[in-house]
Amino acid sequence: MRDPNRIDIVLEAVRIVWKKAPDLRLGQLISNISYEVGYSDPFFLEDDRLLQVLTEKK
Repeated sequence: MRDPNRIDIVLEAVRIVWKKAPDLRLGQLISNISYEVGYSDPFFLEDDRLLQVLTEKK
């Protein structure tokens, strides 16, 4: 089972990065990050990798 505590951590990181690019839609933001790390489909992007990229963009 995945750690449910990751949810608030990931969402806070998304909030911080999204506020820097408020014209993006949420789907665009996640899709862009997914593509940036080599996935054409965000479905395959694991939360820990997403968090790592978001943290680098803070």
